[in-house]
Parts: sequence; structure tokens; C-alpha cells
Amino acid sequence: MEIIIITLVFIILNGLIYFFFRQKYVRFTENIEKQIDDFINGDFDKSNINEEQLDSKLSSKLYKLGNIINAKMEKNSQSKKEIQEMVSDIAHQIKTPIANIRMYSDTISNNDLSK
Repeated sequence: MEIIIITLVFIILNGLIYFFFRQKYVRFTENIEKQIDDFINGDFDKSNINEEQLDSKLSSKLYKLGNIINAKMEKNSQSKKEIQEMVSDIAHQIKTPIANIRMYSDTISNNDLSK
């Protein structure tokens, strides 16, 4: 009879422990999911980063990752802008001599040079 009571108490305690950690896990994953959604939408909240909890540590890493990604995106955007300006300058520099060559070619082909 004692073994049955101990077994039942053990089963009940295991159930309670499972329920407690399951709820904690669900809250943890919901918090991380919310932080990722906020990060994606651009309203990342830094207020809970200083706490010594796992989700706060992950938030801190997400915030750092976001800063790195934003810096790389800005750098890529600047590089793209510089390349576009360089191509535009090269195109402009090439058009002027070509326009002059066409003008001289048209002048030579349309006029009688024997006069």
C-alpha cells in the first residue's frame, strides 16, 4: 500500500513539474517569437536586454545581429550608389567624344569637300 501511495505522489509531482516547465517553455518561446517579430518590423525593444534571463540574452544577441545587418545593408547601399555614379560618369565621358565623332562624320559625309 505504501508503494502505491509513493508511486501516485511521484506521478502527481512529475505531472506538476511537467506542467510548470511546459508553461515556462511556452512563455519563453512566445516572448522570443514576439521579439523576433518586433525585430522584423523594426520596433525592437531594448528595455529587457539587461535582465539576466535566457530570453534577455537572446534579445541582446538579436539586437546586435540587427545592428550588424543594418550596417551591412547601409554599406551595400552606399557601394551600389557609388557604382551607379561611376557608371553614370563613365557613360557621360564616353558620350561626348562619340557625339563629336558623329558630328564630324556627318559634316564630312554631307558636305562636298571639293569646293
